[in-house]
Amino acid sequence: MIKKHLAVLSVTVLAPLFSGASILPNDVNLCEKRECTEQMLGIQKDFDENKHFAIAEGDVGLYSGACYHLAHGVDPKQEHHGLALFETGDHNVINYQGLFSFFATSNPYAGMDVAAARARLTSYGSTPYPVMLEPGQGHVVISYGDDGKIDYWFHSTDDGSKLFLLSRWEVKGAQQTSFCRFEKH
Repeated sequence: MIKKHLAVLSVTVLAPLFSGASILPNDVNLCEKRECTEQMLGIQKDFDENKHFAIAEGDVGLYSGACYHLAHGVDPKQEHHGLALFETGDHNVINYQGLFSFFATSNPYAGMDVAAARARLTSYGSTPYPVMLEPGQGHVVISYGDDGKIDYWFHSTDDGSKLFLLSRWEVKGAQQTSFCRFEKH
């Protein structure tokens, strides 16, 4: 009787840790159970090979570049664009703000300086979110309670010149997965 209850307890406690939804620090593979394009696989590979987050407290990091999305109604092979701004906020917490641009023929954020990026983010109502510093990566979780959440994971090259962003959106039954390769401005 006790063995039976321990087995059920073990499965109940451990099952969430090993389900496809579980992500452990530095073990983010968004292509594992999805059909990713060649571009997505390349970004996932760069993400895996660069286990750093080179944004330090006090630094400002502005990045933009190509993004590819697995989402309803979006061609996963079509290049889109993203913008990521990291700034130190209150209590020396690094905050992230970002935007995605869909269907632009070129990167609308290219050459943008920090002031222009702040203005663009503000005009779109972007909110800064604290970055959790995990071993070798930055991680942002935006929770919508029972409606779901959005995860952003960030790896960079050692020198911080390139940023690799992976994200998973699961909100109100809708899902989107994004793969971005950004250059520092």
